[in-house]
Amino acid sequence: MALARVILSQTLAALLTSTCFGQTMSETRIPKRFAHTLELVRENNCEDAWKELWRDADINDYDAIFWLNQILFLHRFDIKNISHDEFVSLYVPMQFFSLLSSEESQDSAFPKDSIRNSLKIILSKLPYHTKHDSTIIDKCVDSKRPIAICVNLAIKLNIIPRYVDYIAYISSRILPNVQLSCSANVK
Repeated sequence: MALARVILSQTLAALLTSTCFGQTMSETRIPKRFAHTLELVRENNCEDAWKELWRDADINDYDAIFWLNQILFLHRFDIKNISHDEFVSLYVPMQFFSLLSSEESQDSAFPKDSIRNSLKIILSKLPYHTKHDSTIIDKCVDSKRPIAICVNLAIKLNIIPRYVDYIAYISSRILPNVQLSCSANVK
């Protein structure tokens, strides 16, 4: 779990360089279809907010993954009963798949450039990640190529699973055992 804390703290440090990061969830331009999720977060009901977004993620909704990522960092989801390896298997693919979200979500308080920057930090810290693979992914993430190419490359290099496999694994092996809570201070 120590590596997970290092990854989180370094990622948060990178995200704090974003001028938008300091906004509260209520100040973000959350798509209307996620308004109910925002209400759940305001009520400190992150477990139900997570379930609602995960249900959408389960049907290939990258915006839902993006907003899970938003809530995870802006409102400090507290995920208990999760090992380091389980955390990495949840978090790293979430970062990649968040990059596939729509323009509507991209214009929020958590821009894709911040995700790209944090992704590079995360990849450099993963113990199973080779230097060669890191260089390939870094170049792709830095390029002007469509981000889907980089995500597919990460899948091909076995850095992340295919989306359908990610959702199935998290749904069946991780979520049933974890406890979710939040300390959201949303107005």
